[in-house]
Amino acid sequence: MIGTDRQLQIPGWPWVALSLLFLLSLPHHLHSSCEPGRQPFYGYAFIDPTIAAGPEHMAAYYLDFGSLYKQYYQPAAALQADENLREWQERYCDYPETEDLQAIIYRASEEDLRYLYQQIAAGGSLLDRLYETNSFVYYLRQHKCTDVIDYLILTRRCEAFVQAPADPWKPRQRSKLDQDLMRSLIDDAHKGFRATRSHFLKLRYAYQAIRLAHYLKDYPLTLELCDYYLPKIDNDPSIIEHWIAGHKAGALQALGDYPQSAYLYSRIYALSPGRRESAFRSFRINSDRQWMQALLLCRNDRERADLYALRAHSSEARLPDEMARVYHYDPRNPALELLLLREMQRLEKDLLGAGLHDQTAANQRYHGVPRPNAGKRALDMLALVKKIGQERKVSRPQLWLLAQGYIETLTGDYYAAARTFERSERELDNEALRQQLQVFRLVLDILALKDAERQTEERIAEWKFSDPLFQSTPHFARLTRDKLRRLYTRSGYTTKALMLDYTYRHVMASGDADILEDLIALCRKTNPSRLELAIIAHPDGGTIYFDLLNLKASLLIQQGKIATALEVFQQIPQDQWAQYGAFNPFADHLRDCIHCPQDLSQVKPMNAGESPRFYDKAAYLKAMLEMERRAIMEADPNVAAIRYYRLGLAHYNLTYFGQAWAMADAFRSGSSLRQLQQQRPEQLFSHPRYPLGNREFFDCSRARIYFEKARDMATEPEIAARAAFMAARCESNAYYSRPDLQQARSYDNFKKLQEQYSRTQFYNRIIEECLYFKAYARQ
Repeated sequence: MIGTDRQLQIPGWPWVALSLLFLLSLPHHLHSSCEPGRQPFYGYAFIDPTIAAGPEHMAAYYLDFGSLYKQYYQPAAALQADENLREWQERYCDYPETEDLQAIIYRASEEDLRYLYQQIAAGGSLLDRLYETNSFVYYLRQHKCTDVIDYLILTRRCEAFVQAPADPWKPRQRSKLDQDLMRSLIDDAHKGFRATRSHFLKLRYAYQAIRLAHYLKDYPLTLELCDYYLPKIDNDPSIIEHWIAGHKAGALQALGDYPQSAYLYSRIYALSPGRRESAFRSFRINSDRQWMQALLLCRNDRERADLYALRAHSSEARLPDEMARVYHYDPRNPALELLLLREMQRLEKDLLGAGLHDQTAANQRYHGVPRPNAGKRALDMLALVKKIGQERKVSRPQLWLLAQGYIETLTGDYYAAARTFERSERELDNEALRQQLQVFRLVLDILALKDAERQTEERIAEWKFSDPLFQSTPHFARLTRDKLRRLYTRSGYTTKALMLDYTYRHVMASGDADILEDLIALCRKTNPSRLELAIIAHPDGGTIYFDLLNLKASLLIQQGKIATALEVFQQIPQDQWAQYGAFNPFADHLRDCIHCPQDLSQVKPMNAGESPRFYDKAAYLKAMLEMERRAIMEADPNVAAIRYYRLGLAHYNLTYFGQAWAMADAFRSGSSLRQLQQQRPEQLFSHPRYPLGNREFFDCSRARIYFEKARDMATEPEIAARAAFMAARCESNAYYSRPDLQQARSYDNFKKLQEQYSRTQFYNRIIEECLYFKAYARQ
């Protein structure tokens, strides 16, 4: 049981300590990965996505904010459906409600639509109650728009053939029957196109026919249908034109016309939010020649800028060069800001915190971060950002000045960054950008910390407790912790650096004497900083000082320094002793039973004058010292032998094999003995609770000395036999608690027990109860 220190009482201390412990105990990995078994990226993120001024659904493909974008941007399919419903609503003068349109256009089955067709054609007198209140159905019934229902029925018939395969890695193999049915549907779409007078529906019939041809992979037919239908349609601007252009671009790409395909995809990407993701994923250029041909298809500088902006997504692209081209053709192109923020994100991953943590190798292995020549990339981008900011042709020069300061921060030019941020503060008139400036400035302040002395610690504590910005951005705590750990390590404060990642409960089982002494010194410090107080804080209030003294006493017990251990433990106030356990040092069992209940009625004293009882840790140690003193002074060899035997029990029960193991050890694990047989002696044992390892106390050598002394001193055979048996247990434990079981083991005390004490009552008892000794005796 862990004790508390009541010597140091600070107003509000538990809240302060726990708050700081939260700062100092954040998990290592906050960025997750969707790939099973892949280590998450370790880094920091301080760029706010809301400062992007570009079209919101374009930002999702430029930036990398992971799950955060789910809060801002719809999936492509949902966005496409919304655009389509909006267009249908506009077509019917905004009369139908969106939900009613969705019920008919996307959810009604083919059977439902055929029923509606019959009811609308017949005047709707028998219309199902489900549709009586549907505003879209009401409009269609009032105007007898059966041609709309005809079109929707065709879309249901097409759906089975245009769904994406369940497994995207296994392209769908269409049967001859499926192909014939799809061609029949193309004919039906053509008939619908010719039959309707509505150019709104004509465009949609054309789309269904072109889409089916594309899914058939009949790419010449796809292009033929585009050329046939589109000149015949006199429609208002429509998203369906972009949908058709996507199928045309795919057909062109499949037939090898990469320039025209890339050009079409760039137009879809720029103009159609619903098809932006598809265009983004399908865009492909294979050579400089194809690229120049695609550029020649552009009709103006805006289209050229859009084409360059899309090419900038390539992993091989030199982003400053691509951005310079976009800027040259269209300084106000919305993609420019998004490309800027994307590269800032990447540079943040590459450079922020470099050297502050130990995850660089894992980041490189699993995520390719930092990228090759990351420093040069940053300097090239910085040069471009300065140029664009100074020329002030872009929509928001303030953003570029702000970006300049952050890139200067990432490259380590803290002086230049501070000056740039001062200029930014004078120019910014946008609240989101002003907030971002404050975030960047705090990042700069953290990175610029130079030492780990008290002033630095207090400054960090001030941020933690008084700065709302720090408190609202979780990555500040992690960056601060990593920076402080580096400063601590550089200054030789290794324990303080360690305790930034772990608590006392994490490290106590390691039995590291250096860490222990450092923590004790912190507890004794007359005026610790708030961060130091966090390190030594006890969850119940006060500090861990008494726990540390208890652990120090335990380590001294392992070393056999009983008197010194008692002196250390007695520094804990006596009213706290009971918190560190109660033990029976003289419990005498013929079999190890670590977790058996300590029932005093089952512990038989060796003589009537000494009654068994439980002891606190101090009393246990005193009893050991007193027992040894009395054994030395005793003239009667059998009484002395009994006392040495009991002293052997007291030492044996302190070990891994005894019920009083908690006297000398912080934690006992049943797996440690198995691990020991696979490791070298004195190594720490792994355990999920204790990242620094768990040190066990296996050494029964002191107990064996006292048992053998009792054996040799006793003239009473029963006493000697019992002592020999316990010494044999120590021999056995010594053999099984070593890594090399191939070495021969000794049976010295079993041999003496058999040869010298076979006529005792104890011998007869033990040969029946101890199967291992029984097997030995039969050899």
